[in-house]
Amino acid sequence: MPISDNEKLKAYDQLNRFLAKSMETKPTIDQAEDAVKYLFRTYGAESEEELLEKAEPELIDYYKEIKTEIIKIAQ
Repeated sequence: MPISDNEKLKAYDQLNRFLAKSMETKPTIDQAEDAVKYLFRTYGAESEEELLEKAEPELIDYYKEIKTEIIKIAQ
């Protein structure tokens, strides 16, 4: 089932909240993993696997780069 534009916006909002909060306090690994979920949902995928299977190579590279940075924030 495709992700609606409304769901994409909600995921984007949650991702922004994570990033803003991470500037104040160090997030947990669980919070970072949730942020990664918001990230792939922002791109319209229901799972990371779906994103990696269907997205353009450039988008996949960008996703992986951002995912790595999100995880680094929590470590």
